[in-house]
Amino acid sequence: MMKKAFVYSLDAFVALTIATLAINLLIYFYSIPTAYYPVLYQCKALATDTLRTLITTDTALGNSYLDAIVKEEGNTEIVDSLIPAQYGYELEVDGKVIASRGEYRKVKASSVAVVVGAEEPRNKGENWYRYKTCKGTMVPCEPLPSTYNPGKVYTSRVKLTVFI
Repeated sequence: MMKKAFVYSLDAFVALTIATLAINLLIYFYSIPTAYYPVLYQCKALATDTLRTLITTDTALGNSYLDAIVKEEGNTEIVDSLIPAQYGYELEVDGKVIASRGEYRKVKASSVAVVVGAEEPRNKGENWYRYKTCKGTMVPCEPLPSTYNPGKVYTSRVKLTVFI
C-alpha cells in the first residue's frame, strides 16, 4: 500500500510540473510581440546614432552640438533634422525634458550619453617638470610650486528616447 501512494504522489507531482511548465511557456511566447522587434531595433539604433552624431559633430564655436545643447547655448532643431518625421522623440538633460516631438504609441527605445566638460577654461600654469638644478646635470633642488588650476568641471546625463 505504501508504494502505491508514493507512485501516485510522484505521478501527480510530475504532472503538475509539466502543466506548470506548459503554462509558463505559453505565457512567455505569447507575451513577446515579435512583430515589434525590427521597429524596436530601429528605434534603438536611431537613438544611439543620433547621440553619437551630436557628440562627434562640432559647432562653429568648436564644441560639439551635445555640449551646446547641455550648456543651453545651442538649439535643439538639429535633433529634429536628424530624426525622421515618422518617429517621435524626447530629449532629456539631467532628467528634465528639453525637446520632444510626437507621442508614444507602440515601441520606444532609449540611449544615454554622459557629457563632461569645463565650465571655465583651465589655467595651464607652470610646467611641473622644469627643475632648478643645484649641482651638476638633472639634480633638482626642490620642485617648483605648481600654479595649475583645473577649472570647474560639469557632468550631465543626456537621454534620447525615440518612439513610434
